[in-house]
Amino acid sequence: MAALVIFPLYLSGCANNPQSEAIRDAVTAIRSPGSSLRTPAEIAAYPYAQMRVQLEGFLPAIAVLAEYVEGDHLWYAGGDFWLLQSSDGRIKRLQAGTKQTLVSWEGVALQPAPPGTYTLAISLLDGSEVLASFPVECTLTASVAAAIIVNEKTIDTTRSRYDCQSDGATEPFAMTYWHDAAGRIRRTEGRLWQKGVGYTFEALKVPA
Repeated sequence: MAALVIFPLYLSGCANNPQSEAIRDAVTAIRSPGSSLRTPAEIAAYPYAQMRVQLEGFLPAIAVLAEYVEGDHLWYAGGDFWLLQSSDGRIKRLQAGTKQTLVSWEGVALQPAPPGTYTLAISLLDGSEVLASFPVECTLTASVAAAIIVNEKTIDTTRSRYDCQSDGATEPFAMTYWHDAAGRIRRTEGRLWQKGVGYTFEALKVPA
């Protein structure tokens, strides 16, 4: 398994401090190689929004909100990992190393009520080279109340599971979302396309 290696950031801005050096230092300070466990006190000690990251093929890590990008949230967990989310937590870009998965949500909203079906447009890139583009079609299979525990606190959520198909595959794969009362995705797991890497992302400290 690969580690999420830390290297200096050179960003135009960040979520809580305009100094990219401060973000670099925060990522270095709160990273926990080989473990995604953090105490509530450790999480509260840093002013940065933080996310637990488990990506298939990588060690668990903690990502920091590094920058706002036109209202979206760019998370960073070292030189191997970037995640761009909409303000409500939908994945728009997942990058590990040079491999990127871009997700277009045009016309798709998961709140205030989960839609019965939706279609995403997926593009796979290696560096700047586009490898493939295709739709992903998803159908709601369950939407129920579900309490989750984050940082030793219970959060009431709605868990919505979708069975999805892509790229001509006959077997479905799952995308699951846990929305809090404010409509933000607090936890999400699954994969973005049939052969994509599995992931679990959990907001430990949400952006302001």
